[in-house]
Amino acid sequence: MKNIQKLIFVVALVFLISCGGSNNKVQENQDPIAEDTTNTDNNTQDKGLEGFKRVEVEGLYALQIPDFLTPYSDLNDVASLQYAYESDNLFLIIIDELKTDIPEGRTLEDYYDFANNNLTEGLHSISLEDFRTLNVNGLNGIFWNIEGSTQLGEGEAITVVYQVKVIESPTAFYQIISWTTWENREKYKKELDIMVGSFEEI
Repeated sequence: MKNIQKLIFVVALVFLISCGGSNNKVQENQDPIAEDTTNTDNNTQDKGLEGFKRVEVEGLYALQIPDFLTPYSDLNDVASLQYAYESDNLFLIIIDELKTDIPEGRTLEDYYDFANNNLTEGLHSISLEDFRTLNVNGLNGIFWNIEGSTQLGEGEAITVVYQVKVIESPTAFYQIISWTTWENREKYKKELDIMVGSFEEI
């Protein structure tokens, strides 16, 4: 439990760097980027996925979340959605930012740079993988993985694996971020893929 609490604390500090966002009601229903225009993420949009629940943030977006994740409140001050399986270090947040609240003219690529810089700040031995552009129900997005280590204390470090997607709609940008420890990256690969890939604006 000590390591889990430290991981939450360290990751929360990273996300506190992010700005903007909104607080909306959550509802449950039981530099190279490689182009991939054929990947629309529609295979993760099935509303009947076994072991997953459809979660909606009222008036904004919906996605699939594993049944064993529960709502959380201490990962990020501006996230409109936060879920966690704290006992095994699996986390998810979504940050939404209206275009009227950020510098005018920011592009999706600019927002990718902004999100990636925030997430990698404070990490060591950073590896960025699986860059690709996506079309998500008509919305443009960028997906990538981040792997890096961070110090939990003197002589103590942990390696964290993130799956990240940034999406642009006509009125907003979204950061969909899930993460776990390096040891759990294969154990929760399905959950990470579906959580990050199932996002849809409503």
